[in-house]
Amino acid sequence: MASEAGPRVVQTGNATLAPPVNNDLSMRRPMERTPSMAIRAEKEDLKEAAEDSFNVILDLNLDGNVRWVSPSWEDVIG
Repeated sequence: MASEAGPRVVQTGNATLAPPVNNDLSMRRPMERTPSMAIRAEKEDLKEAAEDSFNVILDLNLDGNVRWVSPSWEDVIG
């Protein structure tokens, strides 16, 4: 048995119905950010801002280990 390609067509009595087709891409909603995506984007924004600052910024994990240091660390601390 050969498979049919294209939209599924439904026949009811004498009428043949096909599903509506909407080719207008402007009607699609933009992809929404998940909370983790928003956190990652905010973290990247903060890193970019820190690179242009003379402030020293440390990112520590909960164990007190340094995860990230701003590039100004060498300019300020040496």
